[in-house]
Amino acid sequence: MDAAQKLLKNIAILTAAALLLSTVGLAQPTLVATPTTVVLPATGSNDAAVTSSDGTTMNYTIGAPSYNGGDPAWLTVTPTGATTTAATTSLHFQARNVAFVSASPHTATVLLTPGNGRAAVVITVSYDTGGGGG
Repeated sequence: MDAAQKLLKNIAILTAAALLLSTVGLAQPTLVATPTTVVLPATGSNDAAVTSSDGTTMNYTIGAPSYNGGDPAWLTVTPTGATTTAATTSLHFQARNVAFVSASPHTATVLLTPGNGRAAVVITVSYDTGGGGG
């Protein structure tokens, strides 16, 4: 009986170790943007930093701006499309074609979608063509 108990104990320890090691591979980093709300000042541009939660390289896609209130396209985001974080990647937001939008506050959202299937990050960008803007 002593050998059987020792065998069961070893199997339990090995099973627990295998489960713990397998969960390490499941812990995928998330995409982090700072800030997630960007205000464009009167000069019309500002930046946000993008990195992964653990500092590793991460692939993600930058979506086209989605405008609130039926606004015409007034925002340029650089870079565009598929991107990879290095340590930190900078996103640049620039107001454009502001002569075609009304003199009031405007808001757009930009969706950052990680390539690892984790949750997307939304960055909200606002710009006020009627005043100080910031």
